[in-house]
Amino acid sequence: MSEILNIPIQTDTYKPVISERTTIPQITLTITGLGIDLLTSDIFMQVKDGSKVLIDITNGNGITVDSSTVMKIDQVSATDNPFKEGCFKGDMLIRDNVSEITKLFIVKYTVEATTTRIW
Repeated sequence: MSEILNIPIQTDTYKPVISERTTIPQITLTITGLGIDLLTSDIFMQVKDGSKVLIDITNGNGITVDSSTVMKIDQVSATDNPFKEGCFKGDMLIRDNVSEITKLFIVKYTVEATTTRIW
């Protein structure tokens, strides 16, 4: 698969942004056409700033699996948001029940600066 998952996910009518020190909303993903059962697989996602790991999540720890085809990247609170302004890349891998590893996505977080300071 290895498509690019741009976060925040935007559409023609909905254009959310992620800013430093703000809540990152939950993201629901539906995975079909790969013959992979998310319920019996291990899912891993890391996003880095250079060599520094900013996000390191797995199913049960930042990723919630709802069904064999639906998973969620859990919401990140403003206080736990590790990002500063910039573009940060990583990937999402899945290891299925026979230990085959597939790269689901190249993950790219785009984070805008917060110019109004209230902290």
